[in-house]
Amino acid sequence: MTPDTNNKIIAGLNLLYGVSQVVIAIFTVIWLPGSFKSAPPQFTPLIPLFTVGFTVMALMFAAPSLIAGYALLKRRTWARVAALVAVGMGFLNVGAGTTPSVFTAWFVFSKKARSLYGNDVMFRSSGW
Repeated sequence: MTPDTNNKIIAGLNLLYGVSQVVIAIFTVIWLPGSFKSAPPQFTPLIPLFTVGFTVMALMFAAPSLIAGYALLKRRTWARVAALVAVGMGFLNVGAGTTPSVFTAWFVFSKKARSLYGNDVMFRSSGW
């Protein structure tokens, strides 16, 4: 596979993961308030707090992957750094985030990525 093809696949994987997190956020807003209908009255004030909290958390996981996917597709100079941020956030989301994070980390540190984005200072070997 060519470096450009790998770049597009990794970008698509990050975009797919980011979009899936946005869908989860939308379903959280729709489903979560209705799931507390049988909750005791003292928990009623917490329902909006839970809804907003879970929605914000899902969007926090989505944003780095969407940004990294866009940057990789457009071959921006900062794409590798954005991809590493997405990798870090993806590893925090065990399960759904692990697969895109592993493949993105593999690509970002590979020679294929260096051939596309150059060997910038952040990724130079320390000589050890």
